[in-house]
Amino acid sequence: MRRLGTYRARGGRAFSLVETTVALALVSTMMLTGLTLLILQPRLQDRTRAGEEALRAIEAALETVRAAEIPLVSGRLVPGVAYPEADPHRNLTLTLEVDSTGTPGLYELRVDATYLTWGRPASRSVTTLTWRP
Repeated sequence: MRRLGTYRARGGRAFSLVETTVALALVSTMMLTGLTLLILQPRLQDRTRAGEEALRAIEAALETVRAAEIPLVSGRLVPGVAYPEADPHRNLTLTLEVDSTGTPGLYELRVDATYLTWGRPASRSVTTLTWRP
């Protein structure tokens, strides 16, 4: 009998099976969440990088239009002239839409960029005004 009493006294200080199972479940959930973030991080970085490249291409195209190197005509822009630094693996294409405003010489420009990131299509667009006398 005395041994049984000693065993009970030790059992009060140790973890029970339920507490151990809950702790393992919490640790495994946190590890899976962390692993998911590690797996998704390259995709998120690539998507961010592709969006930045698209915006740089849009800015370059708008600057070439403002410098009058490209005529103010709606249509698809040529990669070598409008945005020479584009990554060919992204299949980046830019289209320019030119609309006349009510003011003579003032035009509204909209440049749409479509590209691929991890095989999925994405797009960005910028709308601005330009003056061409």
